[in-house]
Amino acid sequence: MTLKNDMEELDGWISKHCKEFATVPGNVKAAAYYFMILWSVFDRRHLHSNGGREDVEKYCAEELDEVPFEPFQIYWDYYQDRFAVSTGANENFEDLVGNNYQTRQKLEPIIAAQQGTPKDKLSALVWITYLLRCNLVHGAKHEKGISDQYGNLMNGAKLMTEIMNLKLKPVG
Repeated sequence: MTLKNDMEELDGWISKHCKEFATVPGNVKAAAYYFMILWSVFDRRHLHSNGGREDVEKYCAEELDEVPFEPFQIYWDYYQDRFAVSTGANENFEDLVGNNYQTRQKLEPIIAAQQGTPKDKLSALVWITYLLRCNLVHGAKHEKGISDQYGNLMNGAKLMTEIMNLKLKPVG
């Protein structure tokens, strides 16, 4: 059993049984790995391993009040560019939120209007990572695949490290 043989075996199975993922580039696979590991650590440390909507809502409401936004500006700029145009939210935003209307109502005014308080923006970034996680585990990846998700996932992984570097207390 070697890494190369194991990866070839799994890639072969995916190619045969999950054709929509057969051509996912290696860098996207790696980004998905890092993102899921770091989301899992964030979930355990800050959301009591529940990782549900209510926990994310509570975390954003209770823990982000006095957080300086500067370390997060690079991620805000990336996701702002990815999910909005000057006239509002774009198709990528639609793919991110899908039918999740509650989260759409939270995010769209901040993302589309390109404004908000630092807490609003940081909360939006946490919600974006939550949606990326939901989409990766449950969501619409089967419709369009994940081949173009490197930037979303790698920025999300790096964002999770910055949030955990704050050493904020868990919700509850």
